[in-house]
Order: sequence, then C-alpha cells, then structure tokens
Amino acid sequence: MNGLTKQELYDILKNHHEVEFQFNGETFVIQPETEGGLSFLTLWRIDDDPACISKTQLSSKDTISDNEINSFLGEICLDGKSFLDIAEQVTVTVVY
Repeated sequence: MNGLTKQELYDILKNHHEVEFQFNGETFVIQPETEGGLSFLTLWRIDDDPACISKTQLSSKDTISDNEINSFLGEICLDGKSFLDIAEQVTVTVVY
C-alpha cells in the first residue's frame, strides 16, 4: 500500500477516520458510518456515480476491533478481489 502501512490504516479506522485511495484508476473511500443507531464500516466508489460497494455492521458504536477491520478488508468487492488482495496496488490519497 502506497502512502500508509497496514497498521496505520487499522489505527486510522479504529479512530473513526476515513481513508481515500485509488485502485485501477478509480477513487474509493473506506469510512466508519452510523445509521439508525448502528455502526458500520463502508467502502464507497466515489467516481462519476458514487456507490456503496461494501458495508459491514460493527459490534459496537464506540470501538472498532482489528478483527472487524480485517474481516471487512477481506470481503471480495473490488473486481473479484478483497482490499487485502490488492493492498500493494492501492495508493492512499487522503486521510480524513
């Protein structure tokens, strides 16, 4: 991953911040979200027509565990691959 280490990514998400990255010429954002009193980790494609392409409910609205992040990043949702599969091809562009 260009721009962050894996541990930095986990720490950013655990602190409820967002990470924008590019993969295959498209821009994506991983972000924690709260909806209806429930918390989620979400992955959005934000080019042209924004779309949520992955959403995982978290066990707590206050904390995000390494296991939850690992499970979320392991979901197959990016051209038949997971974030973990493509991490070496990702360039982190912004941390919110």
